[in-house]
Amino acid sequence: MSVTGSAEEPAKSGIPAADIGAGMYAFSGILSALYDRERTGRGTELEVSLFDSLVEWMGFPLYYAGYGGTPPPRTGTSHAAIAPYGTFSAGDGTELVLAVQNDREWAAFCEHAVGRPDWVTDARFATGSARVTNRAALEAGIDAIFAELTGTELETRLEEGRIAHARRRDLPDVLAHPQLTARDRFAEVATPAGSIRATLPPITVPGRAPRMDPVPALGEHTDAVLREFGFDAEVLRRQGAV
Repeated sequence: MSVTGSAEEPAKSGIPAADIGAGMYAFSGILSALYDRERTGRGTELEVSLFDSLVEWMGFPLYYAGYGGTPPPRTGTSHAAIAPYGTFSAGDGTELVLAVQNDREWAAFCEHAVGRPDWVTDARFATGSARVTNRAALEAGIDAIFAELTGTELETRLEEGRIAHARRRDLPDVLAHPQLTARDRFAEVATPAGSIRATLPPITVPGRAPRMDPVPALGEHTDAVLREFGFDAEVLRRQGAV
């Protein structure tokens, strides 16, 4: 939370980052153990900590704080060490997230996105560190120019300058994202409440369809699970245990 949120207030992650991180490390650890067993014939044990997973994910800000002198500040969608970087609005309200990460991109941004080639040599903005130091003045200048453009016009300029950018989308917009539709990244999955459209797993294997079983109803597999472990479901029901 010390690096997430605005300068005024910290914020927690919007997803369960510790759970997902530990799950991904467990996943990769299991695969590496299976590979090792295939080569050596020996199994192993794994230990994955939620805390350790988050610490690993904190690599950049952690070492920035440890060896850079000060912890990186909270900057919302901006970047503590890069400017311009973050969410900017066009005049029609379209929000775009963009990133200018080196001097070559900065020169292209000045020429194509804002039409201010003089900013390339402006002492306030000529280097990455100068742009960070003068972030407020830089962003005010950018905002004034972007306010005269539509979202489509701004996207065209950024594409011409080959500046990394994307529209900031709300969750319903993500579900309707053209990339997901074009790449057919949904499957219909049956649930007790009816069919839903679920996203496919991000790892794809050519010629192998992902397993997308129906969501079971509450207690649907109780008997099968009990049989697997050698229990008699009927006896347990009579005893009130199930």
